[in-house]
Amino acid sequence: QERFKQELKIAREVQLNLLPKNLPDLHGIEIAAESLTAYEVGGDFYDFFQYKDGQYGFVLGDVSGKGTQAAFYMAEFKGIVQALASTCNSPKELAILSNKILFPNIETKSFITAIITKFDLKNNQLLFIRAGHSNPVYFDTEEMSHTEISVSGIGMGLDRGKVFKDSIAEASVTCRPGHMVFFYTDGLSELMDHANKELPFSEIIKIFNNHMYDKTENIKEAILNKAFDFLKGATIS
Repeated sequence: QERFKQELKIAREVQLNLLPKNLPDLHGIEIAAESLTAYEVGGDFYDFFQYKDGQYGFVLGDVSGKGTQAAFYMAEFKGIVQALASTCNSPKELAILSNKILFPNIETKSFITAIITKFDLKNNQLLFIRAGHSNPVYFDTEEMSHTEISVSGIGMGLDRGKVFKDSIAEASVTCRPGHMVFFYTDGLSELMDHANKELPFSEIIKIFNNHMYDKTENIKEAILNKAFDFLKGATIS
């Protein structure tokens, strides 16, 4: 048992090393990111990369299931995206090619939900696809409002190609000064306390509303504090 715990500890360290050490420095854009696993290893991850035209993008993924198997698929998917990004110029193209390679290499019962984005700095736009993942939320600091952006798309690894390709739609939001886009996994939206009560997502929205003009890093810390206060020592499931 001690040996098993040690191996899981090593696996966790390896997985943490797969996450970006530094966030890209993009002119005029603030980025904050965090990933915490429920167990020693898990299937949630994020990563940054560059497209063929040199523009930056990021992927946020969530592998079905938990534990070691999810962690292996996470590492595989990260490698696929990194390898293909430099050959693509759009999130949709990258998603379709990644799914094509992933499908024959993932077991039938497993799949990956993902958000793949592109920072189009020339046109002040953020392009993205949503492959079965949680809807991102766009915050307008001028209107003091928020919008959940729903875009069609099934999870990756569920279909060989045609159905997946037909389901994926590429969306875009115009990046204006002070506006924010929030991406997350269901690890946050389905967080449960000791009484199996879920954290109301309205509480997360409230944090953004109360910190509209704050730094993204401070908003991220406020969200984490809210999550841990809600858990009150309960294990993340």
